Amino acid sequence: MALVLLPCDLPTWPTLQRHLTAMKREVRTAGQLKDALLKIYNLCK
Repeated sequence: MALVLLPCDLPTWPTLQRHLTAMKREVRTAGQLKDALLKIYNLCK
């Protein structure tokens, strides 16, 4: 049987949620979106 790891099972999930909420409120340009997504990417790798 395969194990499935959901994002909410990761220890970084609360931080990821904060980044997503901030991104929803603050991102207005493509550059800001890129920066926000890079923060999330760096958090998850």
